[in-house]
Order: sequence, then structure tokens, then C-alpha cells
Amino acid sequence: MFSPQEIDAVLKQAQTAVDSLAQDVGAVAAAPVAAVAGLGSQGEPAEGVDHILKIRVPVAVRLAEREMILSEILAMGPGTILEFNRPVDSELDLMVNNAQIGRGVAVKVNERFGLQINHLGNVRERIRSLGG
Repeated sequence: MFSPQEIDAVLKQAQTAVDSLAQDVGAVAAAPVAAVAGLGSQGEPAEGVDHILKIRVPVAVRLAEREMILSEILAMGPGTILEFNRPVDSELDLMVNNAQIGRGVAVKVNERFGLQINHLGNVRERIRSLGG
């Protein structure tokens, strides 16, 4: 287990690296993808970024969404069907940390769901979308 001090130190390093990376992304107009991703010339993580690249973030696939009034939500029960204004054959949204970074189609992988990615923003777009 890690001590609270070790966790705080890693989080502080990660925040510093994120701040630095955000400034670099905003300031660099046409940097190579590796530089924007925080990678050095040999493809290894730049100093401080290696901690960020190990952070686990929630990845989800969004089928559809809609707004409802609270009384409709409270009236729902088992068997309720919610209808969405999205065609059944449309692409699904790939979400990372509650930000859309791409789109794809649902696929079956053995007995599980998967997502075949059809569009993914470049590294710069993905970093910006994760920044909030």
C-alpha cells in the first residue's frame, strides 16, 4: 500500500505534468504527435508524463441520451421502454472521463460487447477534450 504522502506526491507530480502539457498543447501550433502526447524523441514518456499515462480513467460507450422531466423518471419501473431520437444504426459515442473522444459501432466479441472505433480525434483533440 502507498502512504498518503506518497499518493500526494504522485498527484502533485501528475498535476504539474498536466498543467505543463496543457500549456504545451495550447502554445504549440504544429508539434509532432509524439511531442503533444508527452513522448520524447525515442517514444519514451517525457519526464513527469509517465505518471499521467498510468492514470486509470473511466471509458464508456454512450448509446443515446435525452432529457426527461423528473416526474417521468420517478414513474419508471421494470419493463419501461425509453425511446431515443437516435437511429438504431447510428454510431455510438466513445467517452473517456465523460468527454467524447471518438465514435464507432457496436460489435460482438465472443459473448461480450465491443466497440469498433471508426473515428478518433487526434492526440491534441483528445487531450483538450479530457481537460474539461
